[in-house]
Amino acid sequence: MLQHPAQSMFLGTFPMGLATIVKASVLITVPAYGQWAITMVHVLWWIDVALSVLTCFGVPFLMFNVHKLTIEKMTGAWLLPIAPTIVAAGSGGYVATVLKPNDAFVVLITSYCLWGLGLGLSFMVIALYFQRLVFHHLPEAEVIVSAFLPLEPLGQGSGGIIQISQAGKKVFLENDLVRQAISSEVVFIVSVIVGLLLWGLGLWWFFHGITSVLVTCLKGKIPFSMGFWGFIFPFGVFTSATVVISEALPSAFFSYLAMVFIVALVILWFYVAAGTLKKVFDQSLFVSPCLICMTDLSKGVTPGRKHHVIQLDQVVFQ
Repeated sequence: MLQHPAQSMFLGTFPMGLATIVKASVLITVPAYGQWAITMVHVLWWIDVALSVLTCFGVPFLMFNVHKLTIEKMTGAWLLPIAPTIVAAGSGGYVATVLKPNDAFVVLITSYCLWGLGLGLSFMVIALYFQRLVFHHLPEAEVIVSAFLPLEPLGQGSGGIIQISQAGKKVFLENDLVRQAISSEVVFIVSVIVGLLLWGLGLWWFFHGITSVLVTCLKGKIPFSMGFWGFIFPFGVFTSATVVISEALPSAFFSYLAMVFIVALVILWFYVAAGTLKKVFDQSLFVSPCLICMTDLSKGVTPGRKHHVIQLDQVVFQ
């Protein structure tokens, strides 16, 4: 899988999923169970940080040294191993709110570093992807969903920086990082402005994703695959950023827009979930290109579905 140029990108989804669990645990488990839940989310967050950094450093290294990549075959999936650091930074802003000041201080400083690491690299990849669109037009129908993936670092970066600065108001003052109370408010205001800038850029990619999918649909049917879940997380974090901005600003526009996004997100989630269940039952959904390549090399054949399963069983037993 590490040697496969497409499958290896999805390693970043593991720490992103864990970060979502950590954030939900802060909001749900900690108020219900107290100290042991705080310890749990603190430990899980550091595990998530380790996994995020590992994918952020490891997968690009493989891209540079092992994979054979071309710009015309590039998709938004190149962002997947990088974005987990931004997601971990955003969840760190929530974890810091339930920790002791010293622990919260370390978590917030680490979150700022992760945010800068992931967002800086994401800008580089997004610029490459924009160039790919200019010179090679839209991707194929099978991977057109990846047009939404730039929303992921931009949406999480927008909401994340606001949440980190919100949690840091009290923590930084107590740890003498910001010696004046008014300074912590200035940091928060600047973070909201940065969040709005990122949200505005994300709005362009949101429009691009919608138009790309619609244009592709008009040309022909988009085959359903596991890639359709690529609609959910980018749109989800963009919706989350909209909610965070609506809480930070006295703006009815962002509040109503957040409600519209939430309703649309729920509908979209049920649509993709229903399509996934249907494809699971007819056994046509799950594909492992990296293992198919392995069996092809060892057997010199192109396996069908049943033959593929038998060969995979043999590989497992070996």
